[in-house]
Amino acid sequence: MTGNPPPLVGGSKKGDNTRKRVIAACIDLTLEFDGVSEYDNYTDGIRAKKQDFNVLEYNELSDGKIRVRLQRKYNNSPFPGEERKGGEE
Repeated sequence: MTGNPPPLVGGSKKGDNTRKRVIAACIDLTLEFDGVSEYDNYTDGIRAKKQDFNVLEYNELSDGKIRVRLQRKYNNSPFPGEERKGGEE
């Protein structure tokens, strides 16, 4: 391999002004609810705020609790897999 390596993107050095852009982002949560109604109230609240979310896993536990893994949108970034291709606005 010849030449210099590509510049560090998002470097932590003071004064590093390398430009970077969030392409896709989400908050990945695992939550446990006391029951279905508590889970429903939580998801209804997200919908009322018009926030996007994906339920990745939904498990009813033997003690009646509900455990879910979900992703919520982070700011206005698209979910991973939904990102725009290079430079599209």
